[in-house]
Amino acid sequence: MNATHEEWRPVVGWEGLYEVSDQGRVRSLNRTVACKFGSTKLYKGRTLTGSVNPKTGYRTATLVDAAKGRKKYAVIHRLVLEAFVGPCPPGMECCHGDLDRSNEALSNLRWDTRSANTLDAVRHRTNAHARKDGCAKGHVFDGVTTTGRRGGIRRYCKRCKSDRDRARNQRREQAR
Repeated sequence: MNATHEEWRPVVGWEGLYEVSDQGRVRSLNRTVACKFGSTKLYKGRTLTGSVNPKTGYRTATLVDAAKGRKKYAVIHRLVLEAFVGPCPPGMECCHGDLDRSNEALSNLRWDTRSANTLDAVRHRTNAHARKDGCAKGHVFDGVTTTGRRGGIRRYCKRCKSDRDRARNQRREQAR
């Protein structure tokens, strides 16, 4: 039997209430909560299902601490990285190696820069601009330049560039 071992660690800031695994699962722990008139109630721990944020596509878990009166909607990939790697360094963000937002396994996550995250999307062709094959007029991108304002490689339509250059030269001639 070759089962993979799932490691669980406390969710940072929610120790004793929630744990997160290196596979991206979140669970609540057994707890006893004080109720009215001095009675108590036992809440059994369970694995949280999480929900997908419709705007971002990332899975979130709802963390609740009734004793302190707080509630937080946390993205699961951040919980995994904070528990296993440490807090997010300044200027960094969570990056998914395979760009699959539902894959929250520790092996797929890392802290990195926004630039590196964008380059991952370009490399995997999930970036909206990287997927484009032509200009707004329907011409195929047939030119490549490395002299863009930001110094990167840029694709362009030679026909539209030629039309823009011709129009700019005509305006200059008329201004003289």
